[in-house]
Amino acid sequence: MPLIGRLKVAGLTLDESETFIKDKLDKYLKETTVNVRQLNHKFTVIGEVTRPGIYNLIDNHTSFPEAIGIAGDLTVYGRRDNVMLIRTVKGKREVVKLDLTSRNILDSPYYFIQNNDVVYVEPRQGKITSTDRTVQLLPIFLGVTSTLLVIVNLILR
Repeated sequence: MPLIGRLKVAGLTLDESETFIKDKLDKYLKETTVNVRQLNHKFTVIGEVTRPGIYNLIDNHTSFPEAIGIAGDLTVYGRRDNVMLIRTVKGKREVVKLDLTSRNILDSPYYFIQNNDVVYVEPRQGKITSTDRTVQLLPIFLGVTSTLLVIVNLILR
């Protein structure tokens, strides 16, 4: 960095890094402001949301509702009572089901999104049924069958 040279911040938190860099710059500048962020700090939102995708975390205080809001909120088919959070901790994957309709989420240790978290919004049963091929083809099958029955009935008279 200009004026202060190379600094080693490995092992420091973001806040500690900001303070460390600010202290070094204060010797040369007045009223310094330092903002330290992690690169490639991201989370993923998939399932029944308006804009599923991978998003960058701006800070370590992005909450679960904010993450859902960034993805455009749940669609009308999204289950608010069964949203999954998939988090990797020390090499092991944790899957936690959260209820967005409950106030208990505010006290949950999973309230804040962490790097590489995956949020999955499960679809309601109505959405699952409406996308099922059997349900989509049923009206066509019934129409063809009833037409054939009418034709057979007319021929047999």
